[in-house]
Amino acid sequence: MSDRRASGLFIVLVLAISLMTANIAGGLILALSPLLVTVIMLGLTGEATSRAGWSRLGMGRSGIRHWPAAIGANVAVSVIATCLVVLLGFATFTRPEPDLATTVIALAITGPILAFAEEIGWRGYLLPRMTWLGRRPRRRRPQPCR
Repeated sequence: MSDRRASGLFIVLVLAISLMTANIAGGLILALSPLLVTVIMLGLTGEATSRAGWSRLGMGRSGIRHWPAAIGANVAVSVIATCLVVLLGFATFTRPEPDLATTVIALAITGPILAFAEEIGWRGYLLPRMTWLGRRPRRRRPQPCR
């Protein structure tokens, strides 16, 4: 299957699954739909059985040396955004609820899982297959006159 067809089918399937499952399990399947469609597409195209298919998803290396910068940037953006929202008067700081620890633990577990499910679909599967959108025909350079 060509990259053009695979990317179009991927988008249609993600949108269809998202629309059909938006109210099921509190939107959990909706959040997992890019990962589910990635698995479906790997099976349809036969890439699931090859090492090249998985490496095209970006699963070949972890990039662990960039993790501290990525986590630090995420924390910095979150803190700056929170402070701006409070300083501009759109929100106020309140006392934490008694079950704050439980909530933080639940978010610390589910957040990365849901983020992985989305990123492996959109960035891992779809992005490499949409490079055809940025390709332009090569122009011939004029040759100097002799």
